Amino acid sequence: MGHRVAKPAAAPSQSLGDRAVAARASAARHMPAAADPAQFSNARAYADAFDFSLFSIADLTRLYELVSDASRHWLRVTNMPWCAKHGSQNILEATLLGHFASFEEERLAFLQDRCVRELRQRQPADDDERDHILSTRILHEIGCAGQIDTSEEPTLLIDALKAWG
Repeated sequence: MGHRVAKPAAAPSQSLGDRAVAARASAARHMPAAADPAQFSNARAYADAFDFSLFSIADLTRLYELVSDASRHWLRVTNMPWCAKHGSQNILEATLLGHFASFEEERLAFLQDRCVRELRQRQPADDDERDHILSTRILHEIGCAGQIDTSEEPTLLIDALKAWG
């Protein structure tokens, strides 16, 4: 005769915090022992190895925007519950996922710096390219320093004034 499979009893409702703890514990059981945050320690090397020579000035300005958006996204991810755990003395520490998210955010920030450095070295062929370069450099300065730091970019304001009057 037919055999019915008994349904498992429904699990009691868990709070979001309980589920997060269970998910972290499950991830810890399945992580390889070699997964060490040290592998996320040199974000600058990854950014420095990037080849910008293939990109036009317009491409570089778009790349800068994309990388900026992605960097801000990873920064928000680092503040998510699964990226931190309570360590010794109940102090928050980054989880492996937290280290990865932080590494990605830092790598992309270095990539932004490299993109602007590349734009600074390029000679614009026309007014559009000049505007792309100046706009991106200004956005970067304001994003990094909250202002245009004349010690970092001594000619940026003068270049913008000459270009845009």
